Amino acid sequence: MMRVLRWYNGIRLKCAGSEHSATAILTHVGRRSGRTYETPLGAWAYGDGFVLSLAYGSDTDWCRNVMAAGTGRLAWKGRTYELEQPEIVSGPEVMRVWPVWERIALRAAGIDHFLWLHRKKE
Repeated sequence: MMRVLRWYNGIRLKCAGSEHSATAILTHVGRRSGRTYETPLGAWAYGDGFVLSLAYGSDTDWCRNVMAAGTGRLAWKGRTYELEQPEIVSGPEVMRVWPVWERIALRAAGIDHFLWLHRKKE
């Protein structure tokens, strides 16, 4: 399963973060290794930052890394954003920010929790 997931993520990374892509790229630092990772994710603007779908829950390495570091960088729609203050959120107000077709897919997959990252204050 992990090999398939790595292969799939590798394909998604080729176009993720670009202006017309539905997929963003989250750059984060490993909480134990200190290595920099790039993870393709579903993301959408929300409040003063972005919500990232937790398709595999909050126990994924990327989510735990961001929670531990407190920061991450998101490439979304052709721009890059420095983000901080991660928090797990859920509820109808969060779901409404996603386009209808993505909302339908998220609900069908049983995804109703998200990681909210706020834009870094400069």
